[in-house]
Amino acid sequence: MRASAARRRVRPIGEWHLFVFCCRWRASASGTLSAEDESAQDRIGVAVRDFDGQRLTRFALDAAERRATFGFDLGAVLETWPYADDDGEQWSLYRPDGRVLTYRADGAVSHDPGDTHPDRMVWRAAEGSVRVP
Repeated sequence: MRASAARRRVRPIGEWHLFVFCCRWRASASGTLSAEDESAQDRIGVAVRDFDGQRLTRFALDAAERRATFGFDLGAVLETWPYADDDGEQWSLYRPDGRVLTYRADGAVSHDPGDTHPDRMVWRAAEGSVRVP
């Protein structure tokens, strides 16, 4: 009952979209592990529902570890970090203005319009760690 009451019952339609791809990840809700990248599909589905109705309120990037942490207002947390043998894109954050912030496992970041061809994306090294707020 308590867990159910701690969630909003909404159909989220946001202006922002987070896409996680080709990386290790771990999802937790209120400090309890919900699922990780190698979990069974049904467990991943439960973890995704834990994020329903929550707003992204915190972000941290540890540049040395290449680890990102996304924190949400009702206690859900998503952590990402690279596979050992892959320098591909870890996540992309689609903004309401049409630009996309993309982070690669090699520590490079791009902030280009969403319709930019992959060969024309501008990549820069992430300059140190970031924490918001």
